Amino acid sequence: MSDSFVDYLRKELRKNPDNAWAQRMLVLERRRLEARGTRDYPPIRTQERVGKQLRVGLHQRSKHVNTDYTTPIDDEVRTLVRDKIIVANESGLPSLHSIHQAAREAVYDGCVWGDYYALYKLRQQPAIRANAKLIQADTRDLIGRIDDYLAAHSSTLLHGQFTRPPQPAGVQIEKIVSALTALEEVLNLAKALPMDSGGRPGDPWKVGFVFGVSLGWVGLTSLRITESSRFLSFVAQGGSTVHPDGDFLSDSWASAVRTAIRTFGLTSDGRSWLTRPGDPPRPTKPTP
Repeated sequence: MSDSFVDYLRKELRKNPDNAWAQRMLVLERRRLEARGTRDYPPIRTQERVGKQLRVGLHQRSKHVNTDYTTPIDDEVRTLVRDKIIVANESGLPSLHSIHQAAREAVYDGCVWGDYYALYKLRQQPAIRANAKLIQADTRDLIGRIDDYLAAHSSTLLHGQFTRPPQPAGVQIEKIVSALTALEEVLNLAKALPMDSGGRPGDPWKVGFVFGVSLGWVGLTSLRITESSRFLSFVAQGGSTVHPDGDFLSDSWASAVRTAIRTFGLTSDGRSWLTRPGDPPRPTKPTP
């Protein structure tokens, strides 16, 4: 659902102003957009473009033996090999060509996870929270109206002609109270999801990219995922490969690396993640 859906509903109402379905949906969609707020939308997906550019992922089948390794991530690979951070024999990779391909695959994986996490954080999660906000508002309204109804009519319905069989009103009152209990349980379920507090989120694409590219980093170097200059440089050069004209210096990635570590958590050896983008948040220790 989006502004384009609102435009569609408006066109339907211009054709037929008495279209009850379009009237209801327009009111609901306007409320949903208002509940969502002015949030950023996901950036343009990078996965397909980078796969073609680096000849990896789904485009790996088109074999180019004489690949020209001139991208920023290729420059980083040459630096890591020169400094013996990556050693072909120890990493199990038989040739420099394979090392370059593995690094390019890491960049591609970063794009896959970056695209996914941006979509999740900037579209799916706000939509879920907006729906929860609407459910809470409508459920509270319905509970209030039922409470008012019971306060106004329950005494009358429990006396006189309303108590006669075969269906005394008292039985129906019990059903209404049961419905009220069910609504309160629905309200509690909706309240369990934290409300969107507004403001501008960080860059979830970068955070997802850090997650994805780190898998290749560990495979190539066997080093930990940290804020070290080596890992930051690998991530930054991967980002520059995806966005050559962007500001993807190492310093600009430090925050994304810290956010990824805080959000997804690392195992004790620092070489793998505890959770993945989109998983439920990890429990945090209460502050003393």
